[in-house]
Amino acid sequence: MSHVIEFYVEGLAGKKGFGHKLNRDINIFFGLNGSGKTSLLKILHSALSTDTAPLANATFTKAEVVIESLHYKKQFRYSIDRTTKQPPARQRRLFTAWKTICFDTAI
Repeated sequence: MSHVIEFYVEGLAGKKGFGHKLNRDINIFFGLNGSGKTSLLKILHSALSTDTAPLANATFTKAEVVIESLHYKKQFRYSIDRTTKQPPARQRRLFTAWKTICFDTAI
C-alpha cells in the first residue's frame, strides 16, 4: 500500500506555486469553483497510478508528488513538467510528449 506524503504544484488555477505535506490518515481539500481542487486530485491520482491520461485536461504547468510505499519501504518522487520542450532521454523512454513523469527512488 502507498500514500502521498507531500506535493508541490505550479500554475494550478493561475497560482504561482504551492505545496503541502499531507496527513497519512485523512486530508480535506476545499475551495471555490475553479480553484483547482479537481486538478489537484487528478495530479495525486496520476502519481499513485502512474497513468498520465487523467492529466490531459488538468490546468497546471509543473507538479511533484512524493509517495511512500509500505511494501517497498521507500519513498518515490513523481514529477511532471509541461514547460520543457524536450525532456531528458530517461523521461522520453518512460512516457511520451509532454507527459513526462520522472521516477526517482532516492529521496
